[in-house]
Amino acid sequence: MRIPTNSDVAVNYDEDGSLLFVALMNDGERMTELTISPSRTSYNLEIWGQEPMHGRMQSLFKSARGMKKDFPEELRDWLRDVLSWEEPDCEHQRHEKFIIDGRRFEVRFNVRTGAIRFIFPEIVVVSDRLRLADNYPEFYKMMNGKVESLLHRLVVESGTHEGLQVANDQMPTTVIFNEMNRNFVEGVEVITSYDSDNDVTFLKIDSQTVDSHICLIEEDLPEWRYIAHGKFREKVLEILAKNGVELEEEKNS
Repeated sequence: MRIPTNSDVAVNYDEDGSLLFVALMNDGERMTELTISPSRTSYNLEIWGQEPMHGRMQSLFKSARGMKKDFPEELRDWLRDVLSWEEPDCEHQRHEKFIIDGRRFEVRFNVRTGAIRFIFPEIVVVSDRLRLADNYPEFYKMMNGKVESLLHRLVVESGTHEGLQVANDQMPTTVIFNEMNRNFVEGVEVITSYDSDNDVTFLKIDSQTVDSHICLIEEDLPEWRYIAHGKFREKVLEILAKNGVELEEEKNS
């Protein structure tokens, strides 16, 4: 991964291109220095009176977001301000909107820190169950598989024998969903239903925002490679590259 740097950006730079952030904590005595490597993949954190800490940016972002309890809340607040994609100086912000297969997506990112935000529109899907994953390959990965589990439970509870089902050549003209099941998955409203007579599923996922870092996209967005048959990922990579940001992705296993 590489993020471009600029000599005119309002931030301290070391000669090698590293970013340097310095702050006093609330007690006015503890000096904190955070150095981010030129590649933006690793960091070094020095807190007055403590042993220096260093590691991968993935770990630092997890700590700043409270996913790991390495640091006190005061320090996490400061780290969130430093690493946020949203800065008072908008010079480092990029905001792109694009449409794929009729769906409008947004991506906002910070070329300085590598923080990124994805904004997904609401989606409503009515599909033959056996072709759902073919039409929407991201389905099985969404929200770490929790959406697929909701639909699978409906199929099981209906008594449908999955092995006997045959994919329809075309959608039936009349589909009846007797009950809409409203759930919240990771804070996002998900509505599911199932017509067992025609083996047709209904899925509605509310609009959602995913905050991440370019080191953590596949961890925060498991369906990253599959959205819109890979076209979403290709478009985002194109936008990042246009702004000088390159990702070093692991190959799919």
